[in-house]
Amino acid sequence: MAAGVGLSIVDGINALARVDTMRGCPILAMNITGWRVQAVLSRKKTDVDLDAGFLFLNREASKNRTSYKWPLVGDLGDLVRAQPGLLARDERDFVG
Repeated sequence: MAAGVGLSIVDGINALARVDTMRGCPILAMNITGWRVQAVLSRKKTDVDLDAGFLFLNREASKNRTSYKWPLVGDLGDLVRAQPGLLARDERDFVG
């Protein structure tokens, strides 16, 4: 039986997301939000409001020119809140 046979699309995405932090986080964010690749990859720190608990997609980055806000709950909240620590770790590893 070929590798991966019997896995759902979500199982495949989740397995791929665990491969590498920098590649996996955007894949998980796209899976959770349904946003397109460029919409997820173009998000900046200023697009996150941890106090209000939302991730914002401005209308300029949206294919249909509609702005969106996604609540930072569940897996997406965990993912976004983990980013500063992951980036700091990766920067230390790169420099050190």
